[in-house]
Amino acid sequence: MFSLGFTACIVYLYTVAAFNYFNGFYPADNAAQCDTMWQCYAFHLNVGLRSGGGIGDALAPAKGVMELERFVFDLTFFFFVIVILLAIVQGQIIDTFSELRQKQDDIKVDDATRLAGLTLQHYRHLDLQFAPSLLSSAATGLASTALSL
Repeated sequence: MFSLGFTACIVYLYTVAAFNYFNGFYPADNAAQCDTMWQCYAFHLNVGLRSGGGIGDALAPAKGVMELERFVFDLTFFFFVIVILLAIVQGQIIDTFSELRQKQDDIKVDDATRLAGLTLQHYRHLDLQFAPSLLSSAATGLASTALSL
């Protein structure tokens, strides 16, 4: 959640720069998109994050006038926002699903041992020297045996 807010703040900083310095680069069909700062921010969030090359894909090319500044602006937006920040957000999403899958697998093993009538604590209390993978496969086997009865 923090990274989404951080991404929104970084996009806002780029919006301020675009609104103040590059407002003349918006094409005629998108000119109304940057009349106010709020419209410009919404445009940058919408188009800038969805475009493969960042906000530079939606703006008119800089020919001669402020060409170096636009190049640096477009390149840094692409690198910081599209490449780094969106990769962080995607990584957090993948990590969250991985944690959910692990919790679900733990619940399945715990439920399988309860179906057999014995809990993992009971197996551990017996102080048998089983490897954890053998214990979980034995619990699953006991559960399937109990279900077939």
